[in-house]
Amino acid sequence: MKERDIIERLKGGDKQALGELYEIYISSALRTAYLITSDRFTAEDIAAESFIEVYKSIGKLKNPEAFKSWLYKIIVRLSWKAGKSASRMRPDENIISLADKNGKGDEYFESERYTPLYAAIDALPIKLKTTVILYWFDEMSIKEIAKAMGCFEGTVKSRLFTAKKRLREILKEEDL
Repeated sequence: MKERDIIERLKGGDKQALGELYEIYISSALRTAYLITSDRFTAEDIAAESFIEVYKSIGKLKNPEAFKSWLYKIIVRLSWKAGKSASRMRPDENIISLADKNGKGDEYFESERYTPLYAAIDALPIKLKTTVILYWFDEMSIKEIAKAMGCFEGTVKSRLFTAKKRLREILKEEDL
């Protein structure tokens, strides 16, 4: 069944449709919340709260095609609200196992050699870090990221450019 049909069923009050959307998006929702907050338990709370918000507010979604951007906007806002944890480590095995292995960027979870990359991403300011996570790990388009973050597409492009430049500098300092 198409995602659009699932969303329409949810709008019509079908609670089972929420479970279907949950199954589709939970892995990437957990990963995104974790990469932004750096806390497993906070990420789990954010993912759950995001789907509760979807259920309560699905009537506000005018275009089912915009569901992904809308969901990630909820996840990003809740993650930012939760704040940044004091320390950031490589994602733990529980989060890794929840991640969809077919997604772009998940191969980085497979290797210890990418630990410095996670540290470098974590060193970025929150808006740059979120942009990188949505682009590289969640495979979102510039347009989708702009909707999810509530900014212009040009701002997303600028943030990606700046983030890549800063990541190169950080990794170069680390001799990587």
